[in-house]
Amino acid sequence: MQLPRTEDNRARGLAFYDRFLALAGLSSVQFSLLAEIHSAPGIAMQTLSKQLVMDRMSIVCAIQPLTRTGFIEQQADPEIPVSWQCF
Repeated sequence: MQLPRTEDNRARGLAFYDRFLALAGLSSVQFSLLAEIHSAPGIAMQTLSKQLVMDRMSIVCAIQPLTRTGFIEQQADPEIPVSWQCF
């Protein structure tokens, strides 16, 4: 008997969560971002990118709709003017 491939199971699991998150207008990536921001309010986008192993452009694309809908707030980092913090 051959066991199912782990990647297939993971994809099915993500699809399951994505269906329920879609009801709130979220993707699994956005949910991960929200969870990370919730655990570290004021986290810098660069740190967020490193912790979630995502490139900066992917972070920006996922955060923009969250900011528009009011899930998060972005502020300029007072210590690093070219950096943004997420709350």
